[in-house]
Amino acid sequence: MENLIIQLRQFNRSYLPVFHLLGNKYLGERYNLTEVRILFEIYENSGCTASFISHSLQLDKGYISKILKQFQTSDYIIKKISQIDGRQHSLFLTKIGLAAVESYINKANQQITEQLSHLTPQQRSEFQEAIETLIPLIKEMEKKNEH
Repeated sequence: MENLIIQLRQFNRSYLPVFHLLGNKYLGERYNLTEVRILFEIYENSGCTASFISHSLQLDKGYISKILKQFQTSDYIIKKISQIDGRQHSLFLTKIGLAAVESYINKANQQITEQLSHLTPQQRSEFQEAIETLIPLIKEMEKKNEH
């Protein structure tokens, strides 16, 4: 188990810098990785609530609230009183917010394409197989953490 822990930590230390995920700003843009991840959650789950994001990303509700206020001020999101629970607000991207998220997705895809282009076709195939093995295992760990 100790060897697995060491390898996982080494994996994190190696892929984060390669894909430029460390630092103050995501892809050299205005927001950091956590902030962009919150925007992406709203993009993927239009109408979701801050509670949903807090649970999904395992982030403090106060921290999320602060970020959402910033996004509202920047006209990236709008809040509407939830149809399901009047105490909650449903979150939606504005046209500006949608354009920003789509720009982040395109930049990230370009960056990943560039990094993967340094691998041979065989290495890319091995990389893909490794990811296809890891994702279900990570999802299984997520399920167990929910209980």
